[in-house]
This record gives sequence, structure tokens and C-alpha cells, in this order.
Amino acid sequence: GATIDAGTLPGPTPGVAVGLALGAPHHLRVAASVATFLDQERGTPNGAVASFSLLSVQLRGCWELPFAGRFTAGPCLGGRFAHVSPNLFGDGVRTGNRGRSPDGASLFGLGGGGHVAVRLSPVFAVGGDLAVDGWLTHPQFLVVDPVTGAATPVHGTPKASLFGALGVEGRFL
Repeated sequence: GATIDAGTLPGPTPGVAVGLALGAPHHLRVAASVATFLDQERGTPNGAVASFSLLSVQLRGCWELPFAGRFTAGPCLGGRFAHVSPNLFGDGVRTGNRGRSPDGASLFGLGGGGHVAVRLSPVFAVGGDLAVDGWLTHPQFLVVDPVTGAATPVHGTPKASLFGALGVEGRFL
């Protein structure tokens, strides 16, 4: 389905996701998904361009309450793992990441939100998720001048980000 992340990269970023959800007794729903997002670019003070890519994995548990026939909604809790990869384009610069590898940074967050769905048939539904994740790590990506060694921040991961998804669900149980 379609997805969006607001906060992890320099700007709101659309992407695509694929997931699997299992129903459990007492209206419980456990969902796992993997999402990849379009790259985001940001200019640096020395004229280089930094491009960031994002891959994330979500695991959420929801309490799915039936409303008005085909409509269900409920709160969710869960976690999210994400990997942010930087690429830097320009002369005489290299990228660094405080306390981490220059190849990228891994983030882990916990959060909550909600899930809604409208059943279109006995097998298919249209569903949506919205969650706010608080990141437990806050990497900052730097541009390092090779001559002076001065490091300039180009992007930092905030304390929280917003994740949303909309897609078609197959319900077989």
C-alpha cells in the first residue's frame, strides 16, 4: 500500500509498504510491515547535496473494535525499526554520523496510534494506519570538510516521527 513518513528524513516522504496482519481472539490484531521511501535531498552549507534513503519495519498490536457493520477501528501499540542511509554529492566533502558508521544509522522507536478498516467484501477491506513513534536514538548526519576537518550538521533525526499507511487488506480468517 501507500505510506508516508513525516520526521525521520528532512521532509515528509511518500513510500510503499507491504505487510501481514493476523487476527487473534478478543478483537486483537497483530500486524508487521516493511516500507521503503523515496529519497529526500538537502543542500549543505558548502554547496554539496545530501540525499537520504529510509527503510523501516513496523510491528504493531491493535485492538480492533467493530462499528456499524463493515467498519472497524481501534488503538495500536508497537515498535518500529528504521535504517537511514546518507549519500553525499559534491567536491571535497565526506559524510559522517556522530557515534555511528558513515554508511547510515539504525533507529528503534516505540509508539502508538490507530487502525481503521472498511470491509468491501468477505475477503477484502480498505485499511489505514496512523502512528507516532518516539525514537530511542537520535543520530545526526554531518558534512566534514577534508581540509579543515570542520563538521557541519546536515540532518538530525527528531525525537518523534509520524507514520501513516493506506492499503487494501486481504482477510482470509
